Amino acid sequence: MIFLKKNVMRWIISLFLVNYAYLSPVYAAVLIRDSETEQVLRDIMSPLLMAAYGTDKTVSLYIINDPNLNAFVQDGQKIFIHTGLILCTTTPQQLAGVLAHELGHIQGGHLVRTDSAATDAVLQSLITGGAIGIAAAASGAGAGGALSGAVLAGSQAGMGSMINFTRTQESSADQYALKILLKSGISTDGLIQVMQMLAQDEYGASDYMRSHPLSRDRIDLLSHESKHFSQIDSGKISLNQHAYDRIRAKLSGFVEPPERTIDNYKNNPDDDVKTLALASALHVSGQSRKAYNMMEDYFKNNPSADNHDGYMHDLAGQIATETGLRDKSIHHYQKAYHIYPNDILIQLLYASALVASEQPDHLKVAIPILKKALLSEKYYAKGYWDLSIAYDRLGQEYLAASASARYNQLIGNIDTARTQAKRAIAGLPENSSEYIQTKDILYFIKHNEYDMNQ
Repeated sequence: MIFLKKNVMRWIISLFLVNYAYLSPVYAAVLIRDSETEQVLRDIMSPLLMAAYGTDKTVSLYIINDPNLNAFVQDGQKIFIHTGLILCTTTPQQLAGVLAHELGHIQGGHLVRTDSAATDAVLQSLITGGAIGIAAAASGAGAGGALSGAVLAGSQAGMGSMINFTRTQESSADQYALKILLKSGISTDGLIQVMQMLAQDEYGASDYMRSHPLSRDRIDLLSHESKHFSQIDSGKISLNQHAYDRIRAKLSGFVEPPERTIDNYKNNPDDDVKTLALASALHVSGQSRKAYNMMEDYFKNNPSADNHDGYMHDLAGQIATETGLRDKSIHHYQKAYHIYPNDILIQLLYASALVASEQPDHLKVAIPILKKALLSEKYYAKGYWDLSIAYDRLGQEYLAASASARYNQLIGNIDTARTQAKRAIAGLPENSSEYIQTKDILYFIKHNEYDMNQ
């Protein structure tokens, strides 16, 4: 399920895989939330992190809708990857090479210290103000109306300066990348291919090229040493090319001109890759019913996929939701949920579809799913909106008020958050988790108002 929110604001992000203390809300940088894409990127990153740190839990990955061949690291713990980088690299080994190189800059201490709190605040704003799925799902009244204006509202962030890495630092990062690729068992060929591709744009306007100067000597040396490494141990791990093709097809459908995607994928030999690309492109171009019918035909012609391809059902559920096909939406999200019961984004989407049905039996199923998912996605405001609606329609007014308080706190409606929190406290059992969470909201509001008055 792709999240794409257009025309909210635009950011200028002026460096590649480097850090800067603050992000500037100048041009559109929007988080894309997609279960399949996030999982594929984690699968690529995991062996690199295991090789570097002995654990794959050291950094978090985020995807930004930006066409530049670009990405950046914040605080050594958060890696933001542009859609342009995914679309420009054709193999997972190429992306792995770039990520390994950037781990080299982190390991070498080439990054200046950043304001972690400012980074977290910006990220929280993006998650809070966003939605999971195309922006049309959050463009109407109610939650959507509030969410559409919430992304980085009131941010005072200033823009940091670009770090221009020296040739020495670049060479050091190259060596570390080769070492980590070798240790992880990923082929080093992808790193060389990306460097050669970037060298062709050495005099262009690429953010990467402005901050990461390349030289032919560096590339030649990297190629020579890579061949030596490849003979020893590289290439033991085979990254999933088909999975990478799928996420690139889907991203293309959502972020590139529809006619380009359709032309590029209409004759693709992989039926699932073609369907993901064409259905996404048709949906974005306004031909949603045609897109949904295409997905229905795909499932009819591929019974195995109907029972096992949860990510395809995820996309079908999104298109059904945004086409007004509520029953179909529940059907596809239920399928996706049964295939991937622990996927947090799918949990949230399935629960949201159940809440939209307004049926009491569906609401009772949705509530525990939402509560579980929100333990991980604690800044996802739409989830609390859905939870408050579900409680309210079941007549549980104090629980509804508690969820509403959290929702309004996240989107910045502090007066409403305080009112709803006080209402909830009046009726919730004092030993309940909702009571404790709501008391925390009141404490947060009081504490922040005190700070603002100092």
